[in-house]
Formats: sequence, C-alpha cells, structure tokens
Amino acid sequence: MLVLCFAAAACASAGSPPRLCARLEGKGPASDAQDSEHRGSAVLVLSRTSVHYRIESTGLGTVVATHIHHGPEGTNGPMLWELNPGYTTDRSEGEASGIPPGVLALIAAEPSDYYVKLHSVAYPGGAIRGQLEPCRRK
Repeated sequence: MLVLCFAAAACASAGSPPRLCARLEGKGPASDAQDSEHRGSAVLVLSRTSVHYRIESTGLGTVVATHIHHGPEGTNGPMLWELNPGYTTDRSEGEASGIPPGVLALIAAEPSDYYVKLHSVAYPGGAIRGQLEPCRRK
C-alpha cells in the first residue's frame, strides 16, 4: 500500500508543469544588472510552447523589457526569449507564447543555467536579474 501511495504521488507531480522562481537584484558578481537599489521577483510556469509569468519589481519605474537569458550564475548570456516588452506598474502578469518546445525543455531540465533580467529606463542594459530555480512550495 505504501509503495502505491508513493507511485501515485510521483505520477501526480510528474503531470504538473514546471514552476520556476527567481529573486531579482542588481550588482552581483559579474552581473550586467546595474540597479543595486531595487529588488524584484519572477515566477514562471512552463508549458509545452509558452510561459505564464508574474513579475514584480516595486519602485523600479518603467520596465522596457523582460527577458529569459541563458547563462549560469555569475555569467552574462544571450537573450533567449522576451517575456514582456515593458510595463509601467510594479507588477506584470501574462503569457509569452510561440517558444520552441526544445527551449522550454532545456530550461526545465537545468533552470539554474538560465536567468530572468529586467531592463528599465534608467538601466536599459539591465536593471535587475535572478537565476531560475524550482519554486519552493509554501
């Protein structure tokens, strides 16, 4: 009976889409994110060809772009996909679609090799960023 319970739990969690989180900040080691004054957070839920996102960046001002980049912590990497072309409030939520399934599979397999970066009016090259990791359940 115990084995059956574990098997059922594993099957239930295997069907859940990957949910990834990032704490966003500037001025880290080798970081191209330059805003040391502000912080933020990102939650991404990956599906086969899209990403549902919720980004919060209190006080950052106008965000001109939000991207997923490829690069492990401490490195700067190329942009893979634009999540949001910009927003003027402290929060943005939506869905980025048309992402090749192979890209999302790579992110899901090794989330720490990818990061979310916000670009602002004050820091167009990059304001705050954070490495992706599986979200901790509360």
